[in-house]
Amino acid sequence: MALKEYAIPEARPLPVILLLDVSGSMGVDGKIESLNTAVKEMIETFKEQDDSQAEIHVGIITFGNSAQIHQEIIPASEASWNDMQANGSTPMGASFDIARELIEDREKISGRAYRPTMVLISDGQPTDDWRAAKQQFDNTNSKMVANFYAIGCGDGIDYSVLGE
Repeated sequence: MALKEYAIPEARPLPVILLLDVSGSMGVDGKIESLNTAVKEMIETFKEQDDSQAEIHVGIITFGNSAQIHQEIIPASEASWNDMQANGSTPMGASFDIARELIEDREKISGRAYRPTMVLISDGQPTDDWRAAKQQFDNTNSKMVANFYAIGCGDGIDYSVLGE
């Protein structure tokens, strides 16, 4: 038998991309504190997963005043979270555009990766044209290649927005 037959297969990456609302509306009623706690716990839980079939990789996009990549996609074992402060407008649509570009970039998410999971955490009060960005996301391969979950945070959640 050849030596390569005894090689341990490398775990496939399982990308999880967090889209986090850190806008001004998240600064009331403990929403930003809840978001900070949830993200810390999520990352810690990801780190504890030990599976030879999959390795969770985490990327973080924040949106408050502007949407930006807060953390590139890296193995969860290397990820960390520093509490954010709530500030500014809510460019949720811009975060969708960044997420779409991310999951379509084969240098950031390889073809051997499992289907990416997108997790939006927000109170559902966007201030930009999020529907156009969502439509563009849906009209590309992004919708076909990613699981998408929306989680409401705090009181006053606009469930109609998050439901879409």
